[in-house]
Amino acid sequence: MGRLSILTGSLTTLQIPTLALRQKSQPVPQDITPDVLRTLLTEMFACMYQVNGRGLAAPQVGVLWRLFILDMQQPLGSPPLVLINPEILDMDDTIEQGREGCLSIPGYLSHKVPRSRKIKLAGYDQHLERVTLEAEGEIARGMQHEYDHLDGILYIDRLSSWDDLESNPDLWLNKANQVMDRLAAEAPKV
Repeated sequence: MGRLSILTGSLTTLQIPTLALRQKSQPVPQDITPDVLRTLLTEMFACMYQVNGRGLAAPQVGVLWRLFILDMQQPLGSPPLVLINPEILDMDDTIEQGREGCLSIPGYLSHKVPRSRKIKLAGYDQHLERVTLEAEGEIARGMQHEYDHLDGILYIDRLSSWDDLESNPDLWLNKANQVMDRLAAEAPKV
């Protein structure tokens, strides 16, 4: 699969078994320029929205930096979240199982991924301002999912059994349609 357009000209996410998804990411450099950060974030959001994703971590596009984006649209109208060099400050002891899928594991999902109900994170926003965020429920789940990517962990690693992994035919069909559309667009004009 291709990588983000700043790397190879494609807006697709890396897929398993790509080794970059299993590597621990490095901190975003302190001397990153606003232009580089803005370009990376713009292209990450474009990549995520192109496939109706809700979150994306930099390693999923081949950039091994500690950075993720999240757009859970809750509450409606709230701005998307950018978190650079995040660190977990606190996690609730209450564990809930819930539904997750992943742009790097297309066609599968699970309703039994265990996550803390609440989380508190600190890091930097897109303006490189220090922020502390607290979330619960689905937003906390999304934050934990994306944070795991920064450490080379996928949601399937958290399942207690492979039986908890479900195939989603609609996702497979969507992926097949995307491939067919891409092939049609790239076909030589006769």
